[in-house]
Amino acid sequence: MKYLIPLLLLGKVACCQISADQFVLRGSVPGAGDNTRVTLTLLGGGESITGVINGEKFELRGNCPEATYCKLDFDNGGRCYEINFFIEKGNLTFTTPDIDSLPMPPIFVGFKVYKEKNYKVTGSTVQDNFYRFQAGTAFLRYSMQKLKEKFRYTGDIEIARKLQQQKDELLRIAWEVAEKEENLNLRLHIADLLKKDKFMYDQAYLDKLAALFEGEENASTGVSQFREYLERAKTFLQGTPLMEIELKTPEGKSVSLHSQLNKEGYTLLDFWASWCGPCRASFPHLKEVHERSGGKLKIISLSSDREHTDWLKALEEEKLPWVQLYEEKKLASSLDISFIPSYFLVDAEGKVVFFGGVHGELDLKLEELGL
Repeated sequence: MKYLIPLLLLGKVACCQISADQFVLRGSVPGAGDNTRVTLTLLGGGESITGVINGEKFELRGNCPEATYCKLDFDNGGRCYEINFFIEKGNLTFTTPDIDSLPMPPIFVGFKVYKEKNYKVTGSTVQDNFYRFQAGTAFLRYSMQKLKEKFRYTGDIEIARKLQQQKDELLRIAWEVAEKEENLNLRLHIADLLKKDKFMYDQAYLDKLAALFEGEENASTGVSQFREYLERAKTFLQGTPLMEIELKTPEGKSVSLHSQLNKEGYTLLDFWASWCGPCRASFPHLKEVHERSGGKLKIISLSSDREHTDWLKALEEEKLPWVQLYEEKKLASSLDISFIPSYFLVDAEGKVVFFGGVHGELDLKLEELGL
């Protein structure tokens, strides 16, 4: 009988051991009901691992040969929660004060930055570094969310100016972290924050991004994908010439796009459609921009409506005092437009010098140009 206890203990240790590339994530989630579903998804094409909570605890096991960004979901059938962090091989621990303190999925309510402090994952040095980055930028990211909401309702250029300052500060911090971070996957994640909108890059900035992964020739799929992104971005550098194309006027006449551009200044291209609520909600502000520029800025609105009758009806309702043209999405495709409204600023030579404007970026650019 004296040999029984050591043998049992040895068996317990053996069943808890994990192989070199495995991880075990053990969590404590106060307030979570039994059978609450837990799903850990390794992002970037990885597997999903599922389990359930019992006694406010869960345990998930899987393979993870390198630090990997993941998503952890809790679903109790009524409310859902979603968080992101890095895991790596070994024993990891997840803790939170209460399940209801966790953020809900962004698709439901938008991600609540201030709730990042309500959970912690220990056992991963890469996650420790990521958590420090999150904590160090939480105030900035939360403030930027609130400023975007304020600008959406007020259109105040001073709010846009403050938002731009905070964007620049977040960019500065991200560059500092990315250039020092030794872990490749965390560096890739931070590098995503350094990306800009199309037509807002110059080649020097793309070269600087590429330098973050210099020497990592065949390091990972993530590096290959990032380099492919940089190659695609070269197609949409600031100063890229606008394609020439024939477009239709409301009267049904064909005109060349370049013939309509302002040859002595700048032209603002506004892509919209009659069915697009945000597009039509933006027109009062565009009318203010048009009036304020005193004719120095030419505006051209380009509709992508399927039915000409819908377009013409909207024009009659909106009374827009600038050039109206219809395009069959060839121009939009050449500019890689994925949403509307979209605004492009074109110089006198027909080159795209700016893209953006949803949160006041356009107003600041026009102010910079004296428009």
